[in-house]
Amino acid sequence: MYQLLQIQGIRPAVTLASQGIAPVLINENIGQHINDHNVFSIMATSTSEASTNQWIFNITKLAASRAEFYANASDRYTAPSGITNAFQMLSVEHLQSMGASAVIDYGDAPLINPNYYSHPTDRIVATNAFRDLRKIFAHPSLSQYTVGLMNGEVSPGPSVTSDDDDAIFEYIKATTLPNWHASGTNRMLPLADGGVVDSRLRVYGVNGLRVVDSSVMPTVPDVNIQGPVFMIEEHGAKTIREDWQF
Repeated sequence: MYQLLQIQGIRPAVTLASQGIAPVLINENIGQHINDHNVFSIMATSTSEASTNQWIFNITKLAASRAEFYANASDRYTAPSGITNAFQMLSVEHLQSMGASAVIDYGDAPLINPNYYSHPTDRIVATNAFRDLRKIFAHPSLSQYTVGLMNGEVSPGPSVTSDDDDAIFEYIKATTLPNWHASGTNRMLPLADGGVVDSRLRVYGVNGLRVVDSSVMPTVPDVNIQGPVFMIEEHGAKTIREDWQF
């Protein structure tokens, strides 16, 4: 949405001038402050019983699971591609003990640079997450479904040891991807605090224009943003009905 605003002349002054677009509204916060979740992975070989790759090539099992889903809304058809996503909650004490107190200092509105891991605290938290992933793989509840040394780990595997911070971080940098949870480029905040829309999702300074998407989130939630996006859409629909009395 911020791109649509900018090409219509609603954007920071410098970007308008650089592209020769006549200004409609100058707001230095439009298109700024992007937030996102990023993700990296440790990969392991699973047993054939636990492998969905093997399961989808077995037409008998596939048909049985499809029938179960249509009959009872259960079994493997109910699982999305990312079955075990989770957001880790780190205590204040743990963040302090591992040298990541900057997360605490920034409070509920952390400064997020577009280039991941540019802040040393981001490196600390990511390295801690890598070690915790290995602990999860080693837990009997999960390791029973893996095959091979190091609980089946094939990436990065034994070439990266858990006590080598530099090697861990190089692996993290090489495998990190955005998680497609972009938000924050048209934040719902008071105008004086860097906002683009008000609490009714109306763009400051423009009549009859709302933004109803993830860009209005002031910070990225500690969850998958699909649920919050649905809430924003419901709120947007409600305010439109109220304002237009229908």
